[in-house]
Amino acid sequence: MRGDEAAIIAIDRFFEVVAREQGEHGWFVKSLGDGAMLVYGDPVDAVAAGARVIAAMRSTSLPRVHASVHRGIAIARSGDFFGGCVNVAARLLAFAGPGELLATEEVVSECVGAFEWEPAGERMLRGLTAPVTV
Repeated sequence: MRGDEAAIIAIDRFFEVVAREQGEHGWFVKSLGDGAMLVYGDPVDAVAAGARVIAAMRSTSLPRVHASVHRGIAIARSGDFFGGCVNVAARLLAFAGPGELLATEEVVSECVGAFEWEPAGERMLRGLTAPVTV
Protein backbone atom coordinates (compact mmCIF):
# COMPACT_ATOMS: atom_id res chain seq x y z
CA MET A 1 0.00 0.00 0.00
CA ARG A 2 1.33 3.43 -0.94
CA GLY A 3 0.47 7.07 -1.24
CA ASP A 4 -2.49 8.71 0.39
CA GLU A 5 -4.13 5.43 1.42
CA ALA A 6 -1.02 4.39 3.38
CA ALA A 7 -0.77 7.85 4.92
CA ILE A 8 -4.38 7.74 6.08
CA ILE A 9 -3.87 4.33 7.67
CA ALA A 10 -0.70 5.50 9.43
CA ILE A 11 -2.30 8.69 10.75
CA ASP A 12 -5.43 6.87 11.91
CA ARG A 13 -3.29 4.32 13.75
CA PHE A 14 -1.18 7.08 15.32
CA PHE A 15 -4.24 8.90 16.66
CA GLU A 16 -5.68 5.62 17.98
CA VAL A 17 -2.42 5.11 19.90
CA VAL A 18 -2.43 8.69 21.18
CA ALA A 19 -6.01 8.36 22.42
CA ARG A 20 -5.21 5.09 24.18
CA GLU A 21 -1.85 6.16 25.67
CA GLN A 22 -2.42 9.80 26.60
CA GLY A 23 -3.46 8.77 30.11
CA GLU A 24 -6.16 10.12 32.37
CA HIS A 25 -4.30 13.36 33.15
CA GLY A 26 -3.68 14.40 29.54
CA TRP A 27 -5.81 16.66 27.43
CA PHE A 28 -5.79 16.26 23.65
CA VAL A 29 -5.73 19.84 22.34
CA LYS A 30 -5.50 19.39 18.59
CA SER A 31 -4.25 17.50 15.62
CA LEU A 32 -1.22 18.99 13.91
CA GLY A 33 -1.71 17.14 10.64
CA ASP A 34 0.62 14.23 11.29
CA GLY A 35 1.08 15.05 14.98
CA ALA A 36 -0.80 15.85 18.14
CA MET A 37 -0.65 18.52 20.81
CA LEU A 38 -1.33 17.29 24.34
CA VAL A 39 -1.35 19.27 27.59
CA TYR A 40 -0.58 17.99 31.08
CA GLY A 41 -0.50 19.56 34.52
CA ASP A 42 2.46 17.42 35.60
CA PRO A 43 5.66 16.90 33.57
CA VAL A 44 5.93 13.27 34.78
CA ASP A 45 2.53 12.51 33.23
CA ALA A 46 3.55 14.23 29.99
CA VAL A 47 6.84 12.34 29.66
CA ALA A 48 5.21 9.02 30.57
CA ALA A 49 2.53 9.51 27.92
CA GLY A 50 5.06 10.50 25.27
CA ALA A 51 7.14 7.43 26.07
CA ARG A 52 4.07 5.18 25.88
CA VAL A 53 3.07 6.57 22.47
CA ILE A 54 6.61 6.14 21.12
CA ALA A 55 6.80 2.57 22.45
CA ALA A 56 3.37 1.64 21.10
CA MET A 57 4.22 2.99 17.65
CA ARG A 58 7.58 1.19 17.71
CA SER A 59 5.68 -2.09 17.97
CA THR A 60 3.90 -1.44 14.65
CA SER A 61 5.20 -1.58 11.10
CA LEU A 62 4.47 2.14 10.79
CA PRO A 63 7.08 4.90 10.86
CA ARG A 64 8.57 5.67 14.25
CA VAL A 65 7.38 8.84 15.96
CA HIS A 66 9.06 11.36 18.23
CA ALA A 67 8.01 13.74 21.00
CA SER A 68 9.11 16.79 22.93
CA VAL A 69 8.15 18.06 26.38
CA HIS A 70 8.58 21.50 27.91
CA ARG A 71 6.90 23.05 30.92
CA GLY A 72 5.63 26.53 31.54
CA ILE A 73 2.53 28.65 31.53
CA ALA A 74 0.59 28.49 28.29
CA ILE A 75 -2.12 30.88 27.24
CA ALA A 76 -5.47 29.17 26.77
CA ARG A 77 -7.95 30.54 24.24
CA SER A 78 -10.97 28.83 22.69
CA GLY A 79 -9.74 25.33 23.48
CA ASP A 80 -6.25 25.95 22.13
CA PHE A 81 -2.96 26.87 23.80
CA PHE A 82 -0.20 29.18 22.66
CA GLY A 83 2.68 31.23 24.02
CA GLY A 84 6.39 30.93 24.61
CA CYS A 85 6.34 27.53 26.30
CA VAL A 86 4.29 26.04 23.46
CA ASN A 87 6.76 27.48 20.94
CA VAL A 88 9.71 25.95 22.82
CA ALA A 89 8.09 22.50 22.79
CA ALA A 90 7.25 22.77 19.08
CA ARG A 91 10.73 23.96 18.09
CA LEU A 92 12.40 21.34 20.27
CA LEU A 93 10.44 18.63 18.46
CA ALA A 94 12.29 19.48 15.25
CA PHE A 95 15.51 18.15 16.87
CA ALA A 96 14.02 14.81 17.96
CA GLY A 97 14.89 11.82 15.83
CA PRO A 98 12.64 8.82 15.22
CA GLY A 99 11.84 7.12 18.51
CA GLU A 100 13.22 9.98 20.60
CA LEU A 101 11.58 12.06 23.31
CA LEU A 102 13.41 15.31 23.99
CA ALA A 103 12.77 17.36 27.10
CA THR A 104 14.06 20.65 28.42
CA GLU A 105 16.09 20.93 31.60
CA GLU A 106 12.99 22.30 33.36
CA VAL A 107 11.11 19.08 32.65
CA VAL A 108 13.99 16.81 33.62
CA SER A 109 14.41 18.58 36.98
CA GLU A 110 10.71 17.96 37.73
CA CYS A 111 11.02 14.27 36.82
CA VAL A 112 13.99 13.32 39.01
CA GLY A 113 13.95 9.60 39.70
CA ALA A 114 11.01 8.90 37.38
CA PHE A 115 12.99 8.37 34.16
CA GLU A 116 16.52 7.85 32.90
CA TRP A 117 17.80 10.78 30.86
CA GLU A 118 20.73 11.29 28.52
CA PRO A 119 22.06 14.83 28.05
CA ALA A 120 21.63 16.00 24.46
CA GLY A 121 23.46 19.32 24.78
CA GLU A 122 22.15 22.77 24.13
CA ARG A 123 20.06 23.94 21.20
CA MET A 124 19.41 27.41 19.91
CA LEU A 125 15.72 27.71 19.19
CA ARG A 126 14.29 30.36 16.92
CA GLY A 127 12.91 33.29 18.88
CA LEU A 128 15.10 32.75 21.95
CA THR A 129 18.24 34.67 22.90
CA ALA A 130 19.86 31.87 24.93
CA PRO A 131 20.29 28.18 24.15
CA VAL A 132 17.97 25.60 25.73
CA THR A 133 19.51 22.66 27.59
CA VAL A 134 18.09 19.39 26.28
